[in-house]
Order: sequence, then C-alpha cells, then structure tokens
Amino acid sequence: MSYRPGQRVQLLDEALEGRVESVSADRITVVTQDGFPMVLKPSQLVALPEQDALEMVVPGGTVKELDTKPGPTHKKGKKARKGPVLEVDLHIEKLVDKPGTLEPFEALDLQLDTARGQLEFAMRKRLQQVVFIHGVGEGVLKAELHTLLRRYDGIRFSDADYREYGQGATQVWITQEALR
Repeated sequence: MSYRPGQRVQLLDEALEGRVESVSADRITVVTQDGFPMVLKPSQLVALPEQDALEMVVPGGTVKELDTKPGPTHKKGKKARKGPVLEVDLHIEKLVDKPGTLEPFEALDLQLDTARGQLEFAMRKRLQQVVFIHGVGEGVLKAELHTLLRRYDGIRFSDADYREYGQGATQVWITQEALR
C-alpha cells in the first residue's frame, strides 16, 4: 500500500493513530495524536478512512448509530439520550490471525489492552457508550474487564442487552465527568 502525507493511519499492532508526515522508500514518518513523530515501516501501518466521528471504522470495533425508538425515561420524564455506540469484539480470534500461538495469559493481556485502548479512544472521541463483546466462556475475561472498568472514574457498566448480545457482553456508559 502506498501512503501519502496527511493520510490518517493506525499502527497495526497498537491502538495508536496519527497522520503521515513524510514518506520515503521503506520508511514512513507518522505524527501521533499526541504530537510525537514515529518512523515506521509501511507493513506496520493500516490506512484509516477519512470519515467523521459518527461514521468511523475503529480497529477492533465498529461505531453504529442507535435506533431512534423511544427509550427508557428518567425520573424527571426526559427521554434517555441515544447516540453512537462503539462495539468492540474481544474474542481473541478477532484480534489476531493465529490465536493458537498465544499462551492464555498473553491472549488475556491482549484482550484487556484492546479494551483499555478502545475505552480511552471512546473517551477521546466523546462517545458515551461502548459495548465490549467478551463471550460467555469461563468468565475470566468478563471478570478482568469489570476490574479494569472499576479503575475509571465516571464509568458505569452492566451486562449488555440480552436480546441483542446474549450473556456475553458488557455495556459501558461514559458520564460527562469522564469526558471532561
């Protein structure tokens, strides 16, 4: 793939993204969102589409717009606000090409790093809802994910809608305090 200056890219193995600053034959200089330049090989990058925040494709997840059906109401009679939801599938086979090559602890670390990165991405992009799809299994990933989520201020979470996700997902709400 050829890259051009100004193009949005993401590191293949990390949840870092930035813009291409310069391109040479076998090296690409990328400036991250935090302003740090990185010199990388083209094989270490993935091009990101130039789309607005509500239509973006997020590596490891997708953003979708919630339906507009009337939702639950608060005590004051106001409708619950609906907005984009970031869905992140944490199944290891969705994160790596050869999941059988990882030890169980390596897979769990990768899944939790992905969850942390996507949650922080959602907070930076001011998304208010994230659904982590972790599956049922033995419950280790779910327990570790909940431990991770408890470390964040301004985060509420519970089991996701059973009708849509079954028992294998956690819904996260990011409050306004966390977005500041």
